[in-house]
Amino acid sequence: MNKEVKNLVIISAAILSFVLILSLSSCSIFKNIIKISTGTAADKSTSGENASSTQISNNTASSATAGENTDGNNLDGSTENNENGAEDNENGNSSVMDSPALDNYRLVYFEITSDEKSNHFEHRVASIYSIKIDGNDKKLIYSDINDKYDLGSILSISPDGKKIACMIDDGARGVYSALCVLDIEGGGLKKLVEFDYSQEPENILLALYGTPIWSPDSTRLAYELISNPYTSNFRDRGVFIVDVETGNIKEVVLDVGGASIRSTMFMLPVFFFEEGSKIAAAFHPYYAVEENSKVTGYYSLNEGLNCFGIEGGGVTHLFETNIFKGKGPEIISSFDKFSYIENLGKMVFQVLGDFEEDGDVWISNIDGNNAKKLTNDVQLREQQPDVYVGNGKDPMVAYAGVKRYGTISNQIPSGDIYIINTDSTNNRKLTNYTIGPSKPVFSPDGIYIAYVNSIYDENFENIEQNQIEVVDIAQGNILIPVKNGFIDLIGWMTGN
Repeated sequence: MNKEVKNLVIISAAILSFVLILSLSSCSIFKNIIKISTGTAADKSTSGENASSTQISNNTASSATAGENTDGNNLDGSTENNENGAEDNENGNSSVMDSPALDNYRLVYFEITSDEKSNHFEHRVASIYSIKIDGNDKKLIYSDINDKYDLGSILSISPDGKKIACMIDDGARGVYSALCVLDIEGGGLKKLVEFDYSQEPENILLALYGTPIWSPDSTRLAYELISNPYTSNFRDRGVFIVDVETGNIKEVVLDVGGASIRSTMFMLPVFFFEEGSKIAAAFHPYYAVEENSKVTGYYSLNEGLNCFGIEGGGVTHLFETNIFKGKGPEIISSFDKFSYIENLGKMVFQVLGDFEEDGDVWISNIDGNNAKKLTNDVQLREQQPDVYVGNGKDPMVAYAGVKRYGTISNQIPSGDIYIINTDSTNNRKLTNYTIGPSKPVFSPDGIYIAYVNSIYDENFENIEQNQIEVVDIAQGNILIPVKNGFIDLIGWMTGN
């Protein structure tokens, strides 16, 4: 592997460790630690890399900076209290104190702090906690303070709320990382897939692409491997499934009529379906970035959806993103954030245009038929959908509505939290911040939505802090169980 690629890998790891401790986080969504982003003028490189999926109501969380925001941010420079009552419900509310949420489930979140006892860079300490929605009974699940490696990207929480997929890495060197699973109840961390080039730092060939997805029964993770990322030798290395209990890894051997699947298909698993027997995968070719007739980098972009059985075999082409032309943006920068609704045979996902175009949450059959927008507010760039299935008759979708100004779309990935039914009815705004809330996640019973609320600097260029808030969908009351720190929301867990 050439020196340029090695440098890219080392820089990627160093940036994550440094930013989490010392700097204000970028307004862009953080990349996973094992990804190397080059970007384009329209920042197209983010769309392929950040594809993720949920099974029913779980989403991913990357290791990002975070903090506090008691009052909402407005882009006009003013602040306003959330009219739904966030300022009155910081640690306890009569409507919540009797809720089953206090006894049946808890929030799980990631936090970065500093401790002189830590041997990590700048005495960095990464920890995972759980807490009740009223802000009480905070419990430590895991800390890397005594570990050799950094707890890096937090990828996703399992559908049963008992496990967390995450990465560990060696920080600035960038020659070791591993995909791991964390047992929430027991606190044990297990390595599943290692990428160890400590003995051959010049030959970093393989890396994990995107976010691994959970099987519906929470026993397996499916993922894509790539080699020589974002170079002229950028190649796909196949799709694999790992059993999180045994650690057994199996390649899904695919037949595409003689074509070299390992080098040409670039298929990122985005969700399991048909009771876990099949996988839908986003097809993401890569392109060169040119400036003054010179190639300056490469990016990858989701351009369609395929599917195949978990035992391998033939690949079925489902559709390409050109089905959105005329109904969606002309230039698609993001086709991702998938959730599959098994009993309806439908999937929910986001389609975002470039900085001058709109973005919406969509729903369709898995083959792309009957595709329609769930959201259609031209003043909002709707994104980050999370699905609550419930009894299966009236699934709900939570999403972040990001403000647009004329023909210009705000690239800050936060706005306000909204909810809508999958038949496009009962669309409601649940918060009133204009900017700040993002990453909505339904509680297991669909009564609450947790989300991250970010407070920005006066120029809205960097996040100063985050906090985690919870909104009661029916009553509109807002709790702030976690504040004042570099934090990020992972999801919900069952138990007390």
